[in-house]
Amino acid sequence: MSQNHPIADPCISICRMDQDGRYCQGCKRTALEIGAWPRMAEQHKAEVLALIELRMSAVFTPALDDTAGRIDRPRTAPLEPQPNP
Repeated sequence: MSQNHPIADPCISICRMDQDGRYCQGCKRTALEIGAWPRMAEQHKAEVLALIELRMSAVFTPALDDTAGRIDRPRTAPLEPQPNP
């Protein structure tokens, strides 16, 4: 993550949202993450890459992911079920 080696955009040119409209089917980012990418700090980009890995893993459950649509503080750990209010 140095100035000499910025984090590359994870886009793989398969640009379409999933059936629920939450994540790009190619790069697994939300629309907000895609749009904000050029302005993100390198640390934030690294956090989004960690989220992408989580989204691609077998332990990811989209119904429990509250990071969709958020660009402020993406989570990097598996998400715990939240009680319904």
